[in-house]
Amino acid sequence: MATDNKYDRQLRLWGANGQKALMEAKVCLINAGPTGTESLKNLVLPGVGHITVVDGHKVESADLGNNFFVESDSLGKSRAEVVKDLLLEMNPDVQGAAIAQDPLHIIQHNASFFDDFTLIIATQLPEDSMKKLAAICEQLRKPLICGHSYGFVGFVRLYSAEHTIVESKLERAIDDLCLRDPFPELQQFANRFDLNSLDDKMHAHVPYVVLLLHCNELWKQQNNNSFPRTPEEKDRYRALLKSMARNFNDELNFAEAFENAYKAFAEYEMPPEVSDVMNCPELDELTVDSDQFWILARALRDFKYMQGGGRLPLSGVLADMTADTESYLALQRVYQEKAERDYVAVANRVRGILQSLNKPTDSISDEYIRLVCKNSQQLQFIRYRTLEEEYSDSTAHIENISEGFYDEDTSNLQWYLAYRAASKFYSLHNRYPGAKDSDIAGDFPQLRQIANDLLQNMQGLLESNPNVAVSDEVLQELCRYGGAELHNIAAILGGVISQEAVKLITHQYTPINNTYIFNGIISKGLTMEL
Repeated sequence: MATDNKYDRQLRLWGANGQKALMEAKVCLINAGPTGTESLKNLVLPGVGHITVVDGHKVESADLGNNFFVESDSLGKSRAEVVKDLLLEMNPDVQGAAIAQDPLHIIQHNASFFDDFTLIIATQLPEDSMKKLAAICEQLRKPLICGHSYGFVGFVRLYSAEHTIVESKLERAIDDLCLRDPFPELQQFANRFDLNSLDDKMHAHVPYVVLLLHCNELWKQQNNNSFPRTPEEKDRYRALLKSMARNFNDELNFAEAFENAYKAFAEYEMPPEVSDVMNCPELDELTVDSDQFWILARALRDFKYMQGGGRLPLSGVLADMTADTESYLALQRVYQEKAERDYVAVANRVRGILQSLNKPTDSISDEYIRLVCKNSQQLQFIRYRTLEEEYSDSTAHIENISEGFYDEDTSNLQWYLAYRAASKFYSLHNRYPGAKDSDIAGDFPQLRQIANDLLQNMQGLLESNPNVAVSDEVLQELCRYGGAELHNIAAILGGVISQEAVKLITHQYTPINNTYIFNGIISKGLTMEL
């Protein structure tokens, strides 16, 4: 295989688990124009397992001007075949197929076609077909990314009936060092350090975790076994910690302890995203068809209340800190051994749940259980609004649209509403406004009326914010575009689509919820839930 070292950089982003998920994924692309091919290119390069390109068009001269994955000698050939072949040249590890059929016909008459894919990417679809495909994906529980390049603007819409995230890769560090309520092995480790008898060198290399545990003991002895609560008490705690140093300015471990002092008395609290997972009804309604994520979430919740003392499993990860090597490694082992005991307890609960569901006790791998235990503080889930909800006048997210028009720059929202109007225009005429130069002047009045009707029909939108409007300039510019797909905008959108595709496939990082609007005129993007 050609996979020896070439994936090294991306493995640092999503690790072996993410790469495995990517290499097992089957991605379907609807329409092989520049937006679609740029999206797939960015998935082929990191090693997606299999691509299927669905496109019923032949390569035309117009394709040569905006699509890097067709060539002049491709004229008249199947665009699906040509694009598939050139994409596969970029990475021999990837397999692919081409379906030279009209995707609109497949969407309308062969819903089961999409059942075999991990993810569907649909580009440049008209509104009716996009909503039909979204309904199919909802029924099949397949994630869908829709992208549309339209002149100098672009739109990306994500949908998944239920997207679960195990490795959200939070920017904020979550340290559960158990300092307020140390487990016995941790307290015993700290008690081995007699700070008064250490020489200056060793005193300056005691891990700050140990320093804080010693400070906690001193504080509780002086304060009726309670922890600091008020700002004044917390300042006194830090002063006590400082007094334990021999030379605070020279002992970096005490500086680290001072900086992290809040961790010593902070009460344990699950991140709100994890609390949302733990409060989901799925945990109490498990069936034989329940996703393994929810079975693990149930096991984690049971562990938290039954064995964890109100805590989720430890990750076993200990950040670097000032300490001598022997002390740091010994402290690291204390946390790792506790994490291993927590994993065993959770794994036993998982096996019990599987048995109660009459499922094989090995139907969830040890590897996945370990992964979830290690990342239990990062679990998230997203339930996306359907496209039908977004496009229906009665269920449109008018609150978010209305609030967006109170911002100083409303251009991206205007483009979104103008695009919605252009989509309705397409439904009426089977073409976008201004598709021919001769159409621009005649199409504008009707597009203006469609936009006005769109705003009026969104129940309560204008009442909530009378400033909501789409300017004539935006609608005229949209007519001037004529639905054109420009490569520079397609390339940007392709980058966004592929980035979100990796998130959906690997269940890592947090994907967009649910719409991204890119305005190439001013080079600004906007993410909204619509």
